[in-house]
Amino acid sequence: MEPLGRSAYKAIKQRILDRTLRPGEALIEAKFAEELGMSRTPVRDALARLRHEGLVTSVPNKGSFVESLSSADVAEIYEMREVIEGLAARLLARRMRPEAEKTLTALAEKADGDAATVKDDMAFHSAIVKMCGNRRVAEAAQLLALNVLAYDEHIHRLTSNGNAPILGR
Repeated sequence: MEPLGRSAYKAIKQRILDRTLRPGEALIEAKFAEELGMSRTPVRDALARLRHEGLVTSVPNKGSFVESLSSADVAEIYEMREVIEGLAARLLARRMRPEAEKTLTALAEKADGDAATVKDDMAFHSAIVKMCGNRRVAEAAQLLALNVLAYDEHIHRLTSNGNAPILGR
């Protein structure tokens, strides 16, 4: 059986990523506890973990809220991703095996195809990071990817929906 804190974390995180909970929306511990059938403690733990991941922010004496990212925040995240994913690609290139090359080639072709989605692009970038052989690089890249998934502005529309088109396509 899954610990309650992990269950609450997954449920709240999914609601943020699928846009059920919108940027700036208040996250009420008691409401989640009731909806999820648990005490407030595992919900509080889940919100703390989501704060650490940058998906939730806390305002003293006001509570927790879904993080709202500005265009400048997203630009900074992409700058960091560029460095981290570049490092991952260099590390992977040093230990590339034929099976990894086949996997990456297939993912790259799908991500560059006319019917490519955000999910396809993410799968390619994620594979590079996972296969690079450095756990800390992979963890840092995952945190940054979560922040971008939670971002939604008219000009920079990114979603976790696999049917959404890649930007610029």
